[in-house]
Amino acid sequence: MKCQVVIPTININLLDCLLQSIAGNTLIPNHVIIINNLPDQSVVSTYGLSTTIITPRSPLSVNPSWNLGISQTTNCDFVSILNDDILLPNKFFENLAGVFKVKTDAGVVCPWTVINMKEFKTKKGVNNIIKMKRKEGWAWTIRKDLVDEIPPIHSNLQLFYGDDWFWWHTYKRKRTWVKDLNTIIYHAVGASCSKISILERTKQVRDEKFKWYALKKQFLDSGKYGK
Repeated sequence: MKCQVVIPTININLLDCLLQSIAGNTLIPNHVIIINNLPDQSVVSTYGLSTTIITPRSPLSVNPSWNLGISQTTNCDFVSILNDDILLPNKFFENLAGVFKVKTDAGVVCPWTVINMKEFKTKKGVNNIIKMKRKEGWAWTIRKDLVDEIPPIHSNLQLFYGDDWFWWHTYKRKRTWVKDLNTIIYHAVGASCSKISILERTKQVRDEKFKWYALKKQFLDSGKYGK
């Protein structure tokens, strides 16, 4: 199976570590799309990976970055959407491909996440795939045919509820999100946050929450979930 990767970044140093972990995988993505939201900095090395680096004139929030990156994907079976503040094990993409082959109803696969580097290096995975009860937005992988059916995240949602958008649209298409407990990643939570204040972030969460609820009602009333 072929995979492509979308990575919005606001931290070049973290991105560098992530790219190294991607390049060390047993199954290499055929293309990596980087949305560089740091117009004054450039990516130092891509470690031999096939990449497209897009630097918008003005930095984008996470949801427009996801939309832009996903729109550039082609010729693959699944797309991994990754934060720049994570590290992957060397069988990350190989394991995901295996899950998609076994779980034909799964639309999205997420790994088991740890936030302690020692755990990442020593913890052993469990050969089990479980259905998820809630979405996770820092490392999720979606079938290409499914993501092509789902409309881009609405422009009312800039920083939050992008993963809710895909969760909701996935289940409306009778596909599930599952977690592969045999694939463990490291997440440096908060290491790649924008410089928005807690007060501003709280206000934006509240504002976009109401917009997200309004959008869901609109979709339910119309009965139309596609493009």
